[in-house]
Amino acid sequence: MVKRSVFINTVLMVSIIFIFISCIPIPSDNEKLECNNLFLVYMAGDNSLNKTVYEDLEEMKQGLSTENDIILVLADRYASDFFEDEWNEARLLEISFTGSQIQVRELEDKALGISLEWLDDDIDTGKKETFLNFLRYAQNHYSSQNLYLDLWNHGGGWKSGKAYEGSNIHTARSICYDEKTKNSLSLKDISSAVKDSGIGHFDTVLMDACYMGAIEVAAELIELTDTVIFSQDAIPEEGMPYNEVIPVLFSKKAIDEKCQLICNSYTQNYNTQNVTISAVRIDEGKKMKELVEAFNLSMISLDSFDTIKNRRNYTSEFFDDVVDMEMLLTDEMKLKYEEVFIKNNSATSSGISIYFPEYFSYAKASWEYESERLSFLKFCPNYLDFLKRFEMAFSSEKTTDNYEPNNYQIDSFVINSDKKEIASYLWCTGDEDWYKFELKDGNPVSRLKLYEPEFIEYNLQVLLYKNGRFIDSVNENEQNEVDLSYYDYDELYVKVYSAFGYYEQEEKYVLRW
Repeated sequence: MVKRSVFINTVLMVSIIFIFISCIPIPSDNEKLECNNLFLVYMAGDNSLNKTVYEDLEEMKQGLSTENDIILVLADRYASDFFEDEWNEARLLEISFTGSQIQVRELEDKALGISLEWLDDDIDTGKKETFLNFLRYAQNHYSSQNLYLDLWNHGGGWKSGKAYEGSNIHTARSICYDEKTKNSLSLKDISSAVKDSGIGHFDTVLMDACYMGAIEVAAELIELTDTVIFSQDAIPEEGMPYNEVIPVLFSKKAIDEKCQLICNSYTQNYNTQNVTISAVRIDEGKKMKELVEAFNLSMISLDSFDTIKNRRNYTSEFFDDVVDMEMLLTDEMKLKYEEVFIKNNSATSSGISIYFPEYFSYAKASWEYESERLSFLKFCPNYLDFLKRFEMAFSSEKTTDNYEPNNYQIDSFVINSDKKEIASYLWCTGDEDWYKFELKDGNPVSRLKLYEPEFIEYNLQVLLYKNGRFIDSVNENEQNEVDLSYYDYDELYVKVYSAFGYYEQEEKYVLRW
């Protein structure tokens, strides 16, 4: 860490950006600052959005014109080379309006690792503890009649974690990605932090990030907020127009009207782009809990798979097998679905998405789609059963799952030679599918053929053994076949692999013998 006095010129420049910076000691825990409205903004800008931090802070100041209202911001920026007109470290800022002027008070908190004396780049906005400490700071130092939260960053819907343990391959994570640490907040991180902080409940949660408008996200917010504003799709880098959002948020209008106006401001701000934004009831009238519980019951009798498959083939995929939820709804469910919406500004989608891969067993993220990670699946356990039933309805081949794992010869997937074919997928560079044949009654496999995806080149290799000893390795010919009729063997291993490219789960191969 470096003393701030070394960068006195920088402080002078920052004072131009922020009209007033006063380092007044923060109130103690028993001296809470009372306000009408408190807006908590968690700005995870230690990534490609680092420049946008400045722009949105300026918009927030422009939008604030009411006394006794406070915007509390934890803003982190990308740790790049230091320039005179920039700051890199995280800052905890209290923005208020007093005496017809904007006041920006820079705060410190040991739990967050933010000091007024030192520059500190080590804050991790992708870590649950950082988010929790930010919420605790707000809970300990402010008392507000109305409380709002904004999660500001890149978003990835419900997903979090790695593809499998020990892998360097990450799936898209939920929200608030920190480029330095490679961490981000999962939905469980968010919900548990709000509960643990003592705050308990928000009037509205804004998610100024891509792809967060999903039923899995909404279900995680049950008992945490009355309403949520989010987008099913990618959003512009500039995000919310905070100079218009803040006056609406701090007005005396009803919560539904606030949400409608914010959605309209967002859409009008990008009137030349096809953006999506929706405002949804969560605890207001308990509408979201009623929806997911009713959806769970509807999954039991939903077996018109042909109709659903036809719908799915023509629906928009918002992000890696995420589709519009409306395609899974019965007419009765659509009425209940409409009740959760305050506003949906989209010409092409219904307002909420759901994870619905065409082949659930092979989807790269399906391993983590489980009730231990997602509250949605606790409310709606029948949805997992539906996904499996849907896949089986259109599966004609014997299939195997890449996540067994069978990425090495010793972990080969065992199959009987009396079967005729098997299907699977290569889902990323370096993935290998290994198979071991059980040769019944000495019945050998004489020929193997690999049917590849249309635009992808896979490779086929066979290892032959006799009495436990390696005999030969045989590669496919130009017709993607391996002829084994000339060999005397009693054990057979098969490897399907590719040395290049990135493959989606729907790019299936079939191995026949």
